[in-house]
Amino acid sequence: NAMDSFAMMDHSGKNMFKVRSGPNSNLASYKGKWISHFGAGQGSSGFVRRDVNGAVIDTMRVDAPYQTDFHEARILTDTSYLILGFEIRTVDLSGIVPGGRVDANVTYNIIQEKTFEGRTLFSWHSKDHIPVTDAADGVELTQALVDYLHINSIWKDTDGNYLASCRHLDEIIKINGIIGT
Repeated sequence: NAMDSFAMMDHSGKNMFKVRSGPNSNLASYKGKWISHFGAGQGSSGFVRRDVNGAVIDTMRVDAPYQTDFHEARILTDTSYLILGFEIRTVDLSGIVPGGRVDANVTYNIIQEKTFEGRTLFSWHSKDHIPVTDAADGVELTQALVDYLHINSIWKDTDGNYLASCRHLDEIIKINGIIGT
């Protein structure tokens, strides 16, 4: 309805109630129990989890020092969620990429499965598994900011492994849910 709110509607499209949330994106529902959306404000960002009446329950985030990525958080069960994060590190790409900068800021992606109580069940970091040079043709690796992976979506498969849609690899990758490879 607006950039600073969202509304619940009945089947005829009539607003039942409106929640003033501030700027938000990626609104999702979970089994008629909860609503989640990305929100940023006052130096902290994350996915806000609300009850069906719009009251805030908590905020889902990746572990520090990483930042929560607005692209994806998925509530998996009544006790856990999957969330995407990132970090930016200064890396010398001059010896790795022709024309690469000595001070490139590389964006690395983090995937975590967490409980609502704050325990991290699984954590995966792209820098440990996928080199910058795996980026698809057309991804410019000589720029000051290099986003070589750019995960847009994550999911936990029925076999306990994780799927990630990587825009800048032109791939969907499958990550082993036990060892992370």
